[in-house]
Amino acid sequence: MQKKNCSILFSALAATFLAAAMVRADSVAVIVGFHGQADETIFERHGGKKGTPLGSLHAHAGHVPASQLKGLRAEPGVAYVEEDLVRQPTFTPNDTYYASYQADDFGLIGCPAAWDVSKGAGKRVSVLDTGCQLSHPDIGSGSSGKVKAWKNFTTSGASTDVKDNNGHGTHTAGTVGAKTNNSSGVASAGVNCELAIGKVLGSSGGYDSWVAAGINWSWQTAGAKVVSMSLGGPGATTTLQNAVNSAWANGVVVVAAAGNDGSTVLSYPGAYTNCISVAATTNAGALASFSNYGSTVDIAAPGVNIASTYKGSGYALMSGTSMATPHVAGVAALVWASPFGTSNAAVRKQLQGTATRAVTTPNGSPLKLVDAYAAVTVAAP
Repeated sequence: MQKKNCSILFSALAATFLAAAMVRADSVAVIVGFHGQADETIFERHGGKKGTPLGSLHAHAGHVPASQLKGLRAEPGVAYVEEDLVRQPTFTPNDTYYASYQADDFGLIGCPAAWDVSKGAGKRVSVLDTGCQLSHPDIGSGSSGKVKAWKNFTTSGASTDVKDNNGHGTHTAGTVGAKTNNSSGVASAGVNCELAIGKVLGSSGGYDSWVAAGINWSWQTAGAKVVSMSLGGPGATTTLQNAVNSAWANGVVVVAAAGNDGSTVLSYPGAYTNCISVAATTNAGALASFSNYGSTVDIAAPGVNIASTYKGSGYALMSGTSMATPHVAGVAALVWASPFGTSNAAVRKQLQGTATRAVTTPNGSPLKLVDAYAAVTVAAP
């Protein structure tokens, strides 16, 4: 395992600065929702430029001068105009690398026993992140690899270019579905599940329109039954919530990081009702010092010093609710492939209803650790 040095500043202030850097100084990134069919020409009519189409959500993203916002909202057929917020990867800086911690992490949540019952075969998990190294020997793409579909939703590169310049996306994808039991590298929570890779985060994070488009693609085109998002940020938008709700309504389990503020601050999309929000624990089952918690956080999983695949065909240890999220997404694939995988509601019920080990939180809010073995063997109450 190679040593890697990765860091990211995750704060509302940083998100504000990054958002400003991603657009021209005289323009505003917005999403326009329509009562009927989206009209992409509305941006040019107001001196702006169209961006990401959001088909089934009846919305379209783009940029317009700030002076045009009032006129944009007054257009016939416009249901809403909202800022296209920026989301960030949610890992915490960590300078400790190679160590064989997987046995402790997977053992804590009952994965080895669960793998004797279900290996997630035939179930596809969409990982929406900074992309993925498709050529990584422990992941791979095509007929002999784990990645079966991929698309770039950022404005950098071709639509098929999901190159991971950050490493974060390759790491989370590996935790969900790296090749397992192949005598090399790392194991994964989802073992034999398939992967779909949606690049929705660039070097400065990613707009909600990119994330929403990735969610839509995940179930509409990529055939995913689980969407895993190790990303988040403050502020709620109608567009992102609609995308989560649409995926849920179409039978998809949606999982996202709770955030790394070490508080009860809400991080979206995780805080939406139809999204499973994941907190991080140590490999001893204690709440990680950086992890968010509270009434909107649904479940916990290991997220400290997690070993997984990394860009450059390497491996690295990383920490954060970003690392906890793919554990839950991978276990969701196991449940989908078990007799309990009859619907997304049934899968979510198994994940949360069979989690019995309590995780202590600073404010006493209830939180339980995911239990993979119970989720694939015991009917949730």
